[in-house]
Amino acid sequence: MRKLKIARLINVQTDIILFDDVKTEYIESIALENFKYQKIYVDIFKSFSRRIVFSIPSILRSIYYFLFRYDKKISWKINLILAYYYGVINTIAPKVIITYQGTPKHFFSLLTSISRNINILALSLSPLRDRNIRDMEPSIARNPELAHYYVWGENDKKDLVSIGQLEKNIHVIGSMLSGIHNLTHKGENSTEKYDICIISTIQEVEDKEGEKNEDILLKFTFDYLTSNPNLRICIASRQTVEKGKKRERNFYSGRLRGIQLDFIESDVDNLSSYKAISSSKIVIAQNSSLGLEAMGWGHKVLFCQPNKLSFWTPDDLTYSVIDYNQDRFNSLLGELFEIPVSQYREKIKNNATKYCYFDKINPPHLVIQNKLNELLLELK
Repeated sequence: MRKLKIARLINVQTDIILFDDVKTEYIESIALENFKYQKIYVDIFKSFSRRIVFSIPSILRSIYYFLFRYDKKISWKINLILAYYYGVINTIAPKVIITYQGTPKHFFSLLTSISRNINILALSLSPLRDRNIRDMEPSIARNPELAHYYVWGENDKKDLVSIGQLEKNIHVIGSMLSGIHNLTHKGENSTEKYDICIISTIQEVEDKEGEKNEDILLKFTFDYLTSNPNLRICIASRQTVEKGKKRERNFYSGRLRGIQLDFIESDVDNLSSYKAISSSKIVIAQNSSLGLEAMGWGHKVLFCQPNKLSFWTPDDLTYSVIDYNQDRFNSLLGELFEIPVSQYREKIKNNATKYCYFDKINPPHLVIQNKLNELLLELK
């Protein structure tokens, strides 16, 4: 049973409210370096350092929500949480509500619709899928002029415009984690230890449809490797618990029999998958966000997903195999080994702009920090 802590609202005054976590504490410390803020979640008992906060004005505003803003389309529990935040947030009156991981969540969209005269900054940590857009669609900020969305590519921007967000306030800046990696680890300057890095899609619990595609990808890869036996291969793991790690290793080792595989342990704080990519000449991925990030910064990537899933590989990528075509797979992979990086980047330039823009000089976390500083100075 959780111990309930209660605090006066005056003790949590802040200019910045962060909704939801930013991947990990370490990543959050980089993203919001030197900023002071309060955190809130859908779970109100986790918010404000696990305190329920209130004041007479916040209670009156919460009552107002129930009388005049209650939304019959959503559950009474969500209405109760929104009433609490309607009272608390509009009483604190922060200058900014910001989110990273919470951008595609339906609750965040609801939260923006009840915040009065507060700037909204929402940076997406992944490409926005169709499901995300559906979740975000029902609620638009009360003043759309104050809502700024920071997305991976032009495709995300188009989708947000389609649900009513202001085009001028949607900024294409790419992937934050990719930007942090390339800024702190000098990305493409890393030594190429491997020829191919396969981005794992294997989950702790079996995903039949996803693994059916991965079977085909590995069959194609094995065929290519039989003619190129000296290539060095690594697997960028996604599993962190022992059961998942074992399942993942068995899956890849069983399908790439006789081939030496190095499994790169998953470590988000250490950006292990990004390092695995940077230490490889070519990446092979199914429908991975990581694959799009790598392509965005100009790394050679071959996508392979013959069966289209809900998280599908775009069908207009220059280097992709989206049918049962071993010859095309071998041809494209062979071309990737031969083509100079400069020519490759020119060929995939439109893909990168559409799905994951990259600016090495101005990475997303610094774009957001600069915007925060601008707003805090402007609203003093």
